[in-house]
Amino acid sequence: MEIKSVYSLEFRVYRKWLICISWFLLYTLHITHYTGLYATYAGRDAGSFLKFNPDPKTAATCYTSLSNQPFNNPAGLANIYQPELVLSHTRWVEDIHHSYLSFNAPFSFGNLGLGLTYLGYGKITGIDMNLDEYSLPDSYDTAFTISYARTISKTVPVYEEWGYIGANLKFIKSQLADYSAEAFAADFGTILILGKLTGIDKIDNLKASFIYKNLGSKLKFVVKEYPLPSSINLALGIGFPSLKNLNIITDYSLPTYSNPVYSGGLSLDPVYFLTLRSGYKYSEDSVATGITAGFGLNLGSFELNYAVKQYKEFSTLSDLGLTHQVSLEFALGGFGTPALGSEYYLKQHLNKGYELYYQKDYYSAKQKLEDIISLYPDDSRANQLLKKIDAAIEKVTVKKEKRITYLLKKAKISTDRNDYILAKRNYELV
Repeated sequence: MEIKSVYSLEFRVYRKWLICISWFLLYTLHITHYTGLYATYAGRDAGSFLKFNPDPKTAATCYTSLSNQPFNNPAGLANIYQPELVLSHTRWVEDIHHSYLSFNAPFSFGNLGLGLTYLGYGKITGIDMNLDEYSLPDSYDTAFTISYARTISKTVPVYEEWGYIGANLKFIKSQLADYSAEAFAADFGTILILGKLTGIDKIDNLKASFIYKNLGSKLKFVVKEYPLPSSINLALGIGFPSLKNLNIITDYSLPTYSNPVYSGGLSLDPVYFLTLRSGYKYSEDSVATGITAGFGLNLGSFELNYAVKQYKEFSTLSDLGLTHQVSLEFALGGFGTPALGSEYYLKQHLNKGYELYYQKDYYSAKQKLEDIISLYPDDSRANQLLKKIDAAIEKVTVKKEKRITYLLKKAKISTDRNDYILAKRNYELV
């Protein structure tokens, strides 16, 4: 008992320090935005393609911080359990198009990802000194990204996840006709499972994240330098497994060189293979302010996602038409390690247990958890959920016993009064 109490104290202290350090770093970065440490002027950044979200899953719900794609949040990469290939394409107005390719894989030391982003501006016509038209050389933006992420967890006395942490390293190139510029940048992100960190069981499905994006050098064209569009992103999301896997997310982005961006969205699974999504984004500087929508089809090792968005011309607010995003995700091969496979399937069974619990099917949920604990006796998540289920069953049992006592009492009173019909009715309810 003494060892357990000492460990519990150390765990609580460590957990509090983790929360304090995380929010201290966030506060420091927030102050950095407004003290001009990285830039002394606003509204003149370059590399705006880095602001674009290539993932239709999160684009449809207007949030980026709680994403599993490292381009949006490198910490989300820790959620994958087997190698995956992701292809994304977006067709904008005129000939402008955006493509994204990534390969992510889990390893025993953490998860790694490689990503390539490309934004092409299509054919651009110039006019020479004789007023004759000619085609300018291709203009495009591209970024190559290396990502790393791992879980924040404890293993003693039992394994428990608190969240995820990750980082991106980017090489960026911008080509404008005959002129080019290069830069390096980094992203730092985290996702925190608030129920585990705070010890409050009622917010088990509540997550928070924050990211600092595009901290790096400047793009230099000839002699002129332009800073990258750095930003802080915060998000809060909660899931309801019993309500068709409903997820509600709010997202806040604080760019260095423009006004804040507010967004929120939701998703739900009407059937197990279909996810419906929608969201709303608002910013005074954004041509993407408005409603988005989309869907996802999960077909085992293959996933198709789609999002649609209405863009407006910034100065006149006239419609530029709908923008369509499509992505394909392929699961490749088996799990990175046997431990990852075991953890993946354990989470699947736990999610089913939570679903039964929230549906108040306590006896089915108890059977599910007892099956899990027979194979994973030391898993804290399973044991904690079983305690919740037992407490719920006890509460229901006490309530039923009180009702039975009440009905029997009413039946006896009716019998004493020779009201046998009412007495029979009360006995039948018992």
